Amino acid sequence: MTLPRGPIRYLRPLGPLGAALWVGAFLVVFVLAYAMLASIRGQVVDEVSATLLEAAAAMGILFGIARVHAPELALRDLLGARPIGFLPILAAALMGGFAVAPLGELHARILAHFPLTAQQAAESLSSYAAMSRNQRVAGVVATATLGPIVEELVFRGAVATGVRRAAGRLAAAATSVVTFALFYGFFQPRQLAIGGALAVLLVYARFAGGSVLASIAAHLAFRCADMAHDVRVFGTLDPLVTAPRAWPPSLLVGATLATLALAAILPRLGGGDSDDDARDARDARDARDEPAPPPPAPPGAGPDEGKPHDTDREHDEDDR
Repeated sequence: MTLPRGPIRYLRPLGPLGAALWVGAFLVVFVLAYAMLASIRGQVVDEVSATLLEAAAAMGILFGIARVHAPELALRDLLGARPIGFLPILAAALMGGFAVAPLGELHARILAHFPLTAQQAAESLSSYAAMSRNQRVAGVVATATLGPIVEELVFRGAVATGVRRAAGRLAAAATSVVTFALFYGFFQPRQLAIGGALAVLLVYARFAGGSVLASIAAHLAFRCADMAHDVRVFGTLDPLVTAPRAWPPSLLVGATLATLALAAILPRLGGGDSDDDARDARDARDARDEPAPPPPAPPGAGPDEGKPHDTDREHDEDDR
């Protein structure tokens, strides 16, 4: 696969701590925008508006990361959006779709052990009841389609790619998992574990597939499979009706095995991060081989200072 011609260099390396601060800024911007919109409307913000606010906050943070850390870097390289073939995208999507069963089972068990209090359940029901059914369903669809793209561009895109180039793949994976889990669990602490488990799946898709496009496919497929199962079980996407549920054992085992099998196949199809590794090695080699700039001329020196003069060449010829 053809590598980009120019070296990829960050003006300021994006380490794990810097990435965590950017994610914190992302969360703060989103919360402030959400609170401002709720204050203006005087009512609960619907999920469609919340997803659009999340997208706007994400775009602002991505712009900030680009300007501060890599102002001359192409957007594709900043996000780690290397073009990959159809097969790795399909494998990542199938892996994400099958993973809805084991992760859904984990979510159901967490809620069974740590159920909502009566007050929390009443508040949740009242917030949904304040919306129309069409608003609730549209919110579910927006969260399951636009939300994954936005989150992947931030967490597996700019964050994972930048930290990988600064501190290595393991640090990038850990940073992406921890920040994503904390982002998920900020509003609902019960979502912390499921957010972390989902982040492990998605960061694996990102690095095994060799591109953020693979993790976007996995995340979208996960959400769409979850919606399809809600429709099959409850006959609707209305969150007033749907709820986390236990999965049949046979379906759970089959989906888990399929997820693991696809996870084993994905690196063979996507090539992993081999191109990124080769590019980093090439950049390091270019940096070592780059000639040092000539020393500055002393003050007052003319443009020909240091160059041999004609008389010097004549004396050299006489000596010979």
